[in-house]
Amino acid sequence: MVRSKKQITGPLKRTLQFNMRPLHILLVRHGQTDSNLNGVLQGHSPTPLNELGRMQAKQVARRLKTWDSKIDVLVSSDLKRAAQTAEFISSTLQLPIHFDPRWRELSFGELEGRAVGEKEIWRNAGGEVEAPGGEKAIDFQARIVAAITSLGDQFPQASTICIVTHGGPCRLVPRLLNAGVLPRTVDQVDLDVPSIINCSIMHLTQDDEGWRVMCVNEARHLDMSTAKDEW
Repeated sequence: MVRSKKQITGPLKRTLQFNMRPLHILLVRHGQTDSNLNGVLQGHSPTPLNELGRMQAKQVARRLKTWDSKIDVLVSSDLKRAAQTAEFISSTLQLPIHFDPRWRELSFGELEGRAVGEKEIWRNAGGEVEAPGGEKAIDFQARIVAAITSLGDQFPQASTICIVTHGGPCRLVPRLLNAGVLPRTVDQVDLDVPSIINCSIMHLTQDDEGWRVMCVNEARHLDMSTAKDEW
């Protein structure tokens, strides 16, 4: 006699279905600032978007509205340039902004406000060495790991989460995958991402197999020749 399998129904079934579903995370670097334009280290400085940066923020907002999966949650660094970018996205997607200081840029201490002209300052900008009075690399890594790994617990019903952040965190995430700090899928190859385009999108997924980078520096929406000026 073949016994029928007991079907799982109710809340437990919904929980199992949710746990099998991958979490999509979109990392968006903020729009351009005058400091970006002039090669100045910003760190935690409250620098605002410039005119191009505001246009970029509008363009990425429109792109996110048509993303393959509907965005459920919008998170942002609380630094001014990220917050201003998030405001455009919030208005377009009709989502509230959850500000999280853990998504801030690396602090450059005494070097903030200085131009990236000297080799030593450039190495600080890339996080290769620690700036005098700045954030320690181990602390920066710890807060980004905490921020990204806690998303599922913070927003358990979300399928796609958009995070407006900075170049430093966006460059760090692939390095964390390369080093195995974030467990990656078996097919995830090492990624070298030396620079991040303003208002570009990095798409990551997380499931039971680990983390995977789907795209980096997705910026087709920033084609200025086809951008509609809505100022």
